[in-house]
Amino acid sequence: MEKVKSENLLGTLLCKWCDRVLGELDTERVMVYYMECSDRACTGAADKKGVETNEQAVANAL
Repeated sequence: MEKVKSENLLGTLLCKWCDRVLGELDTERVMVYYMECSDRACTGAADKKGVETNEQAVANAL
């Protein structure tokens, strides 16, 4: 079977913090990929989430 390139892009790249569409990909089925955008608020949220996760891990270990 020959792969046909469609005009519809079924893959979507979303920011995992603000849900902004970062791009689209040509995929064979509907797919959603999550990334971090370069927005300052999103990178700050990512840093804060990492700190919260580390603090929770330490609390669980004690």
